[in-house]
Formats: sequence, structure tokens, C-alpha cells
Amino acid sequence: NGIEIEHSVENDEHTAFGDREKIIQILMNLISNSLKFTPKGGKITVSAREEAGETIISVEDTGAVIPAEVLPHVFN
Repeated sequence: NGIEIEHSVENDEHTAFGDREKIIQILMNLISNSLKFTPKGGKITVSAREEAGETIISVEDTGAVIPAEVLPHVFN
């Protein structure tokens, strides 16, 4: 579908604590959803940054926006 996937990491010193397999599973689910809902020629960006002593990992895409009333239930 011509979807561009890129990554953005502020530096290579990020540490995430937790179940490695679960973290990978969550990222794969988010990326899979992005691939499903991003239109042809769209873009997906996976990024990691440090904020207030925490590592923030995000998956963003150019697909449709999740309605605000649905957001609280996304990870149920």
C-alpha cells in the first residue's frame, strides 16, 4: 500500500522495565492496527523519547483519528 514506516529515537540510552514479550506484543499490536487503518501512501512513526525520567514510546499514523469517547476503552 506504499505506507512509509519510520522510527525516531532521541538517543540510544532508553530503558524500559517490564515484561519484554508483553512490550513487544503491545508494540506489534499498535503497529498492526496502524497498518490496517492507515490509507495508501500514509506514514507510521514509531518513536521513543525521555520525558520527566520516563521513556515514552509512541506509535503514530496518518490514519483516521480514534473518537475521544472511545479512547478510555482502547486497552480494555
